[in-house]
Amino acid sequence: MGTDYHSVNQTDSKTTNPEFKATRSCCSCKCWCFTCCILLVIVIGIAVGLYFVFDGIGFFSANKIKLDNDGEWDKKLTSPVGKSAQILSLEDISGEYELVSFDKGFENFLKAMGIPFFVLPIILSTTETLHINATHDGKWSITRDMGFMKKTNDFELEEEFELEWGRKSGIMHSTCSFEAMNNTLICISEEKAKGWNFVDKMIFSELGMINDKYFKEDDIRAKKYYQRKYLPEGQAFDSPDMPPRTEPPVEDSPFSSEDDGWDNDGFFDFDEQPDTTGVPNR
Repeated sequence: MGTDYHSVNQTDSKTTNPEFKATRSCCSCKCWCFTCCILLVIVIGIAVGLYFVFDGIGFFSANKIKLDNDGEWDKKLTSPVGKSAQILSLEDISGEYELVSFDKGFENFLKAMGIPFFVLPIILSTTETLHINATHDGKWSITRDMGFMKKTNDFELEEEFELEWGRKSGIMHSTCSFEAMNNTLICISEEKAKGWNFVDKMIFSELGMINDKYFKEDDIRAKKYYQRKYLPEGQAFDSPDMPPRTEPPVEDSPFSSEDDGWDNDGFFDFDEQPDTTGVPNR
């Protein structure tokens, strides 16, 4: 077959035509600019979204949670106030507690549970409030409020219950008991799939609560410190940076689940660290 000279000549004339080249170049430039603008809008959108998320958890706040380097909070929350070694009633224990600090072991505790390194700064700076409701029939409800999400754990003393931890990372099988003489809630948990065992204690006092955590397999201990948000009327803190606050009216707290999300400590709202005495081998 012969070559169509006219057709070839016409094609060559387009490719060599300055106007054709300029039009094609202009089109490519516009497409490139449009793509860059779209990408820029997406990046800005992600950045703004992350800012509000981090700001919502107090990441940029000057009052964000700080490490208890000198043991100040440990002393405040273990020292008796008013009556020495006072036994608290369940009504006294029920209330709101604000996370104010943690010890050096908490970061290692999170790492041992497989929390990604890029998530650690978020967890370690997240503000947190615990809403605790304990009843005389052995039912407890603990809600963690981190501003951008809430999660509630309901359970009965001396009865095993299952708890999903992390982002569907696994199931914890837990049993809790309460030592009234020591104002202490003790929870022993097992992650059967991973072969992990934990002991988690909440030690309550007039001023707040110390959450002791112990990761048996890795022999890691950690503490989180919570200040009581409201004090009984007439009770005062022993330092100017902790002014007394009047206890608000007690409201009934239904046992209902809240939104699930990333758990601050990896699986439960009360973290683990207490001594290993009485911890069964599992």
